[in-house]
Amino acid sequence: MTYSSEMQATVDSLGIKDENVLYLPIARVHLDRIRRKEKRVEFRDATWFYLKKLCKFDKDDNFVEEKPITHILFQAGYNAQSPRLLVSIKDWFVKEAGSKAESKAEYMPDAEYEGFTYEDEYLALVVGDLLHEENF
Repeated sequence: MTYSSEMQATVDSLGIKDENVLYLPIARVHLDRIRRKEKRVEFRDATWFYLKKLCKFDKDDNFVEEKPITHILFQAGYNAQSPRLLVSIKDWFVKEAGSKAESKAEYMPDAEYEGFTYEDEYLALVVGDLLHEENF
């Protein structure tokens, strides 16, 4: 991952390693909501694509362990001048289809706002502190 000198200084000062950062492209409207602290959870479909970013699996696709992801770098666009936010991750979980996920019920209104229902399966990444922003 290539960082601006300012973001690299933040990453270095916090002792964040590359293996601790999950890079996620995101629509600008959602990035702005995270920046304004209006969006506290980023939802993604619970696919192998995302699960393999967060967890290690053996050759038979059996779960081995979580990766040491502690931060998310959200970026709205694919060039070096795209707006970016570096945030900590408070928590993440997979809500299974049809599960009430009572221990995570506080996030259901957020999921419904994003278009998910009780019947859906999704990955929820609970956003923590905003640590660095650039290119806004």
